[in-house]
Amino acid sequence: MRDSFLLDSGSDTHICNNLSRISNYQPSEQPESIFAGGTLLQILGYGQVYLRLQDGLFQLNNIAYIPDFHTSLASLDLMLKRGY
Repeated sequence: MRDSFLLDSGSDTHICNNLSRISNYQPSEQPESIFAGGTLLQILGYGQVYLRLQDGLFQLNNIAYIPDFHTSLASLDLMLKRGY
């Protein structure tokens, strides 16, 4: 699961744990972190990820790069807020 993207209804942030999948990466200027369960994880930067779906490519924007996260997540909440 480490190399997979999961659609997560409980996440309010898109997360990627693999920098090689991120385009237009920008390192964080200020220290940022999120809680995952009871663990505080550092966000190293943000960028875009393209996911290959059955109908073509799907772009996720403002995705947090967190190399210590156990998998990558696409936030269902963010996608619904944007009309998907």
